[in-house]
Amino acid sequence: MIPQSPWSRFFLYSLGLMILAFLVGLAIGQITLLLLIATLILLSWNYFHFFRLENWLRKSRKTIPPEASGIWGALLDHIYFLRQRDKQRSSNLAALLKRFKTSAMALPDAVISINHQSEIEWWNENATKTLGLLWPQD
Repeated sequence: MIPQSPWSRFFLYSLGLMILAFLVGLAIGQITLLLLIATLILLSWNYFHFFRLENWLRKSRKTIPPEASGIWGALLDHIYFLRQRDKQRSSNLAALLKRFKTSAMALPDAVISINHQSEIEWWNENATKTLGLLWPQD
């Protein structure tokens, strides 16, 4: 079974609230007022979730997302998943870099790592002996 998109549920709830506001407004002769109140309720609900999202994103990357349902829950879950995937990729890259440095240290030749700005980022011990490089001056 394919999960239902949270957008359709969000749209139906919003539409239902507006129809209810219209019908109650029609019954009491205050359609505009009730539609305005329903719109303010929807805006307030979304601003509340925007605030929670921004607050969560500002906090530590270790925290789990706040509880939410519907479209906001799906959005928070997607962002959390992306953060976790990024964290795993960073960890894998750090492990790969560590293995590279360990391998380069074992080489009998001088090894120098240079970045895109032509700056030396790292070198092995044989580069210090062979080329006379000094940390941190070079």
